[in-house]
Amino acid sequence: MKSLGETISFDEMADALANVQRRKLLVALLEHNPQDDAPVVLADSERESDAVERLVSMHHIHLPKLAEYGFIE
Repeated sequence: MKSLGETISFDEMADALANVQRRKLLVALLEHNPQDDAPVVLADSERESDAVERLVSMHHIHLPKLAEYGFIE
């Protein structure tokens, strides 16, 4: 894992930003600190299975990738 402020290569940056979900996640994190929020409640309008799948994907794939390259802690 890269430390905060450590330079990443262009290839690492391209890899981290290649996925649209990771790009959306980074923009959302720039706009709002989720640590200030209460626990997430699944929206009624969204199918529960889709919401759970999205959250699992964020937790197990996208967040670790962004942390690996030092975009988030």
